[in-house]
Amino acid sequence: HVADGPLSPATPTPLPGTPLPHTDLLSPSLDVTIVTSASLPWLTGTSVNPLLRAAYLLRARGGSGVNIMLPWLERREDQDKVYMRVFQGKEDQENFVRSWLAKEAGMPAEAEALSITWYPARHQPSENSVYSMGDITALCPPSSICILEEPEHLNWYRAPGAGWTSKFDHVVGIVHTNYFAYALDQPASIIRAPAMKYLCRWMMRAHCHRVVKLSGALGVFAEEKEVVRNVHGVRATFLDIGRETG
Repeated sequence: HVADGPLSPATPTPLPGTPLPHTDLLSPSLDVTIVTSASLPWLTGTSVNPLLRAAYLLRARGGSGVNIMLPWLERREDQDKVYMRVFQGKEDQENFVRSWLAKEAGMPAEAEALSITWYPARHQPSENSVYSMGDITALCPPSSICILEEPEHLNWYRAPGAGWTSKFDHVVGIVHTNYFAYALDQPASIIRAPAMKYLCRWMMRAHCHRVVKLSGALGVFAEEKEVVRNVHGVRATFLDIGRETG
């Protein structure tokens, strides 16, 4: 938990490491919504890690108050390309996600209790990325805290609507990808890469109260807002293998 913003004179200074009341992810009075740009069965970082984050946060909160928003690929051809299968509907895919969380992640209680909602999206083949079709904020359930997984990605083609920081009391952006590095390998990189760097910075500053980078190698986006933290953790399977081989 990271305190955000200046404190008013009437507000007591919190102890180091103590979250401000409106930023406390474990507070039972504050619901949390996590929004990400990919979903299972696509085994990519922005589908797996946010889902596990939601599940572990749900466990830490006693089994309530956490919702994850996932992209629903509207076009069957997009699903076939990205997932190599086609779901009959959102409920069908939701059952797949819950089954994976219960069996592969070993979290059956969280798989049952987690709230899942969907926003319409399409796959862009040239970038191999998924983008929302419409205003995601209008579909978000009422919550106090929002975690944007890849806030730059979620807002590049954002539809008009309420701003994230006006809808939620506290918005945390988690940066997964070095898009500047990707742009350096694309055509017209001398123009594209600097533009990408400043666009990412703009999205972070406009839509987040706090920015969490998984690595310092991701560059600087909003120096006064950002911290470097490994918020993904390490899967127990890796530790088990290490113990067996050690």
